[in-house]
Amino acid sequence: MIKKKPETYEELVLVSNVLKLNNFYDLSQEFIDEAYDYLVANPEGRIDATQTQIVFKNSTTGKIDKIFTVALKFVNSIDGISLTKSNIEIIPHYDPTSSGGGYGGSSSNNNNNNNNNNNNH
Repeated sequence: MIKKKPETYEELVLVSNVLKLNNFYDLSQEFIDEAYDYLVANPEGRIDATQTQIVFKNSTTGKIDKIFTVALKFVNSIDGISLTKSNIEIIPHYDPTSSGGGYGGSSSNNNNNNNNNNNNH
């Protein structure tokens, strides 16, 4: 849990969102506190996470303040997370080899209609 007790609804949402990072990454309590403090202290702050890194940066200028090497708890569970003071976006993992397809399908309805028309003569 974060050291500072949330006093407003916004702080409660931020605590919840920062703690969600820990659902996907092996993070120390120290890191969780640092992530929370970073977003509180930097209104334009943003935390972007990939499968191997977490980056603290300014969302307006793109300036990177810190980079951390991390490990996902479950390999390929997500492609990343983007976190600001008021929003979190979890980017699901995309595996092109496991896609269900959708290509090459054909309808036999036209063939059935043609057969029916031929049978009616």
